[in-house]
Amino acid sequence: MSRIWHPGRSRLKGCLAGALVFAALAGGCGGSNSSDVSATATEAAETRRQVHPGETEALLEPTGESSAQGTARYQIRPHSTPVLHVEAAGLEPVSGRSRYAIWIVGDRHDMVNLAAFEAGEDGRLSRQIETPESYNFVEDGSKTELLITKVDDIDQVGEGIAQSSNPWDPPLIGEPVLQGTFEGPFVGSAGGAGGE
Repeated sequence: MSRIWHPGRSRLKGCLAGALVFAALAGGCGGSNSSDVSATATEAAETRRQVHPGETEALLEPTGESSAQGTARYQIRPHSTPVLHVEAAGLEPVSGRSRYAIWIVGDRHDMVNLAAFEAGEDGRLSRQIETPESYNFVEDGSKTELLITKVDDIDQVGEGIAQSSNPWDPPLIGEPVLQGTFEGPFVGSAGGAGGE
C-alpha cells in the first residue's frame, strides 16, 4: 500500500553510489568546463551525503533528465514549530518568472505548494521553510513526499491553483526535477491517515 507518486522516473539504487557514478562520468567529459562540471557533481554528492540517522528527512533523487541531488530535513525543537530545510545542488539556474517550486505530495492529485525559489549560477538551493502545512501533512501521514519542480512561469501555477475547483489538485506543476519520501520518527506520529 503506497501513497508515493513517481512521475515517470528511474529510481537510482544506492543513493551515494549513484551520485559518485555521476561525478565520475561528469569529470571525464573533457572540454574547458570539465572542472566546473566535476565540481558541481561533487557538490551534489556532498549535499546528498548529509544524512542524519534518527531524524525525519527525505533524500531527494533526480527525476527525468535532472542530475541534481539534495535532502529535505525537518528540524524539530521542543516547544517550537518544525522548520523544513531543503538543500539541493546541480540545479539549472532560474530567475525572472522561472522558479523551483517545492511541493508536499500524497499523489499527483493531492499536493500542496509550499514555496518557490530562484537558483543562482552555482545551481544550489538552500532554504528554510516554516509553513505549517508541510509538517502537519507529514505528521498525520497524508502527504509524505517532497517534490521539486522547475516552473517556467510561477504566476501561471498560482493562477491555476486559484482557479481550480480543487486547490489540492493543481493543473500546472512544472517539470519534476527532484523527489524523495520522508522517513523518520515524525512521519505519521500524529496517528492520522498514514499513521499506524
